[in-house]
Amino acid sequence: MGISVKEHFINGFNYAVNDVEDGEIYDVELAIKGFEIDPADSPTQSGYLDALLKINKRGLKTTRDLLISGELRKLVSRNN
Repeated sequence: MGISVKEHFINGFNYAVNDVEDGEIYDVELAIKGFEIDPADSPTQSGYLDALLKINKRGLKTTRDLLISGELRKLVSRNN
């Protein structure tokens, strides 16, 4: 059994949160601009971009809490 589109999206979201927490991405706005040049073309990349946008707007802690609380799964389920 493969991984669902929803799981790929959530994985991408998680990767972005981890990359910002670990200092791999230190300029979130620049990372977002990278997606303007090379748009997301997979659910994982879409999740990654969504996390970057939320981090840029709401901050890392709020975005990480969304992931940890399980609210992200509810939001993704509603949108699919």
